[in-house]
Amino acid sequence: MLAACELLKVQLQSDRFIRVAQQKRYSQSAVEGLLFPASEPARNIVSELEATIRARLVERSPEFRAKPDSYYLPMPRVRRIGFAENVDASEIGDTPLSLIDCFCSEKRIVLRLPRSYPSQSLGWSLAYSLIRQQIGGKVVLPYVLDGDQLIPPQNGLARALPDGMVDADRNQYKLVLIIEEPPFHSKSRLNFIAQQINAVDALVVIITKSEDSVAEADNFFKQNGFQEYQIAPISFTETAFFLEKAFDMTPHEAEAVAIRLDDTFRKFKLDAHPTYFASIQEETIAAIINANKRAELIQFAVTSLLTLVVAADKARPPLSRTTRETFLRRAALAEIKNGARLSELGLLELASQFIEERMFPNSATEFLTPFFDMGILYRSNGVIFFSHPYLESYLIAQALREDAQLAVSVFDPTSPTFNYYAFDLYCELGPDPAVVEAVILFANGVVDHAKVEYAGAHIYDGTEQKLAALSSTKQLRGLTEGLLSRASKMEDDRPDENLRSEKQRILDAKRYVGGEVKNLIQPEPVSLPVEIQQEFTVLDDLARALSLVSTAVGAGSESLSGQTKITLANLVLQIGHHFSNIWTRNRLRFDFGRMRNDLLSDENIWRMVDEFGAEKTQFEAIKNDLQLFIHGFELNAMAEPMGRVLWRVSSAAGVKVLLPVLESITPRTQVEAIIRSSWTIEIDAEKGKESFKKSLGDYSGVPMMRVVLASHLLWRVFWHHYKSVNSRHFVNSARRALRPIGMAPSDSRIEHVKKGADTAS
Repeated sequence: MLAACELLKVQLQSDRFIRVAQQKRYSQSAVEGLLFPASEPARNIVSELEATIRARLVERSPEFRAKPDSYYLPMPRVRRIGFAENVDASEIGDTPLSLIDCFCSEKRIVLRLPRSYPSQSLGWSLAYSLIRQQIGGKVVLPYVLDGDQLIPPQNGLARALPDGMVDADRNQYKLVLIIEEPPFHSKSRLNFIAQQINAVDALVVIITKSEDSVAEADNFFKQNGFQEYQIAPISFTETAFFLEKAFDMTPHEAEAVAIRLDDTFRKFKLDAHPTYFASIQEETIAAIINANKRAELIQFAVTSLLTLVVAADKARPPLSRTTRETFLRRAALAEIKNGARLSELGLLELASQFIEERMFPNSATEFLTPFFDMGILYRSNGVIFFSHPYLESYLIAQALREDAQLAVSVFDPTSPTFNYYAFDLYCELGPDPAVVEAVILFANGVVDHAKVEYAGAHIYDGTEQKLAALSSTKQLRGLTEGLLSRASKMEDDRPDENLRSEKQRILDAKRYVGGEVKNLIQPEPVSLPVEIQQEFTVLDDLARALSLVSTAVGAGSESLSGQTKITLANLVLQIGHHFSNIWTRNRLRFDFGRMRNDLLSDENIWRMVDEFGAEKTQFEAIKNDLQLFIHGFELNAMAEPMGRVLWRVSSAAGVKVLLPVLESITPRTQVEAIIRSSWTIEIDAEKGKESFKKSLGDYSGVPMMRVVLASHLLWRVFWHHYKSVNSRHFVNSARRALRPIGMAPSDSRIEHVKKGADTAS
């Protein structure tokens, strides 16, 4: 009996089992003794509605046709739009919510979309997800309505909804109305819609891109109790769950791939809508894992967009997706050659030439209209823009493959408007040797300049007294206090159920802070001494060179020759050496001593005691806490340059196929050897750990390097290798880095943690 109960418990935790059980419930007649007895009306309402939703999704997303009935689509989140008159300031910028969470507090929601969002399938995607969930213990009955089809007096909800849905048992079902683009230009029709939704017990979602009739729309929302939200990206958590269900991945495998997808979407500004995920194939996932290939992901999004354009083309005969992509590529190429955006007239002339050249029966205006209707192109002051940055980058990368001479001109490493996103895709698709040679030439020049200006040894080699004093063992303990427990937890065999939500929290906080920083007013430029300005110029050049060479060798890992990859990999090490050295020296120009003296003065501490309302006996405690904070700030500021180099190399060029390349290069300095060994661990942890062990054995510089390495390796585990077969090599290497300065956890402590006796973080 106990075994049977355990089996039932496991089955009830399986989404697939629940799905099959629900299907049984909705497809069988009410017969005494059935496990899931159901009435005839339940079968009709739910199963037929689900079939309708699926049919609509297939129309809008052909890739969805081959998916099983149980296929999972990730649902985007929403973020509340704050207005001064009705939202507390603390609520603005809240973490995005799922639609289900919103319905816990709201009955009516407006979901605002940017014009560029591919929304044609969004309403049906939301319905597809909602029908598989419950709200308040009730089965959700979602239905999507075209706002233009709600016309008084006859075409109301009674006609728009399937028979039985309006009168469905409200004790068992929760009706959700998803209304797409109501006619905000018509006051009478808005009043009719208001009457209809007020007469029905239903949750309501209005989806709109409309930027017209603002006053009418605002009045409608306020008078009918709508709360406004804006679409937010599909979360890391949802993406990971999708990968688990669609590709039978373990939770940790899914998280490792999900963060790569999330990074790609964020980097290329790709709005990954729900049906986009139906395009992702198992081969694509394998390419992301093994070679960090992203071009195919971008291509899926481009294909999806242009499929919508074809569907919206009212001309007869409609032109194919590939024809439209060819034209857009020509438009992107024209912009590059002209050095400026196309004007409306220029775009029209280009379309006319294209149609005449191919003898199409369509007019230029007919041909261009769907691009604007679908939000792919937009006009502003007579100038044409691409709405999607990833689309433009992809088109440029594809177009420049056909014109090597132009590619060399566009990808000029010294250009202030260099398109890094197009360059990334271009390298992956197969760059012309002349383009890569120009990058190598630029990087060599930057390295030569750095050697002349900063001819001494690296600041980490231990001869720099100021850095050595700052990174003493005593000071470093404050920064590395959390590394020991983090390393132990990484090896803990017990499942960490909160890890995924913790990663999501970090990603949300990072994006929120990033958005807030962009909104800050830029300070007035400060007049700096000439030598400092020159130093920043060198740093800018090194930063650009590091980005270009690491991108070239990583994205081009399967398209470049072996010798070219060796040259680029050597440059990665050299630039990483000089960049971390000069940037760290630049940070040392800040007068930490003066800051410390000012903040730790008795006058300042007493002022803090007063502000905190603390007892006078707390004076020393507050001073000690502030001292620890200052030390942490100093050390983080000084550790950031090397940490940034290690992360950049690992994330851009941590490609498995590069292992023979790294084994073929010889580092020139201790710092280069450490960069190479941490890079090798990312590519092949088994071999990399030996390289890392040797480079640490040869290292005789300041202890701060060891802390930077340990922190870097543990963060790579947290985001990309958690509970994988390689994670132990990362954790053991981090422990090895700390051991010489007395910070590595003892074997007894590790055993203590594994047994669950110590879970302190």
